[in-house]
Amino acid sequence: MLISCPDIQEVQSKSLIALDSINNWCMTNCLALDLRKTEITKFESNQRNNASFQITRRDKLIQEEMNVKFLGLEINKHMDYKLHIEFLLHKLESMCYVIRCLMYYSTFETLKVVYYAYFHSAVMYGIISWGNLVDSNKVFPHQKSIMRTILGINLWSACRPHFKTFGSDNAFIVYIILSGIFG
Repeated sequence: MLISCPDIQEVQSKSLIALDSINNWCMTNCLALDLRKTEITKFESNQRNNASFQITRRDKLIQEEMNVKFLGLEINKHMDYKLHIEFLLHKLESMCYVIRCLMYYSTFETLKVVYYAYFHSAVMYGIISWGNLVDSNKVFPHQKSIMRTILGINLWSACRPHFKTFGSDNAFIVYIILSGIFG
């Protein structure tokens, strides 16, 4: 749930009301809200020095977390997506390894399916949110590396003409297009 208020006391009271409402809904539908797994993150700007707040429900303190995974995107309390990019880069490095291993045993079409299923979908998810960050430029070399591996292009060749052959756009182009559509 997302709650937005200018006053910290109002955020606390609305949070308690929302938690009670969720808990009632869960009980009505024969479910249980596990408060041990419930976390709270207070999003704030870097300039503001807001005091932390605590919410207690059924004698359990709900922990305030600095980072949260929201709809699959890793973000911190300053709405910074650096954590997501770090997570994504680790995932992409694993994908590069998988593609390099598969290239000896698979056809071009199979590698292309693996690329779109794992790499392309991971990079494109949420790119409109994190694509403008400085750290996002670390994603493109992984995309070029995988493209070179699948197409058998040497390390010093340009990848740009091969993106069309492959039927894909690079991450920066996709971000620019989506920014134009939704920006």
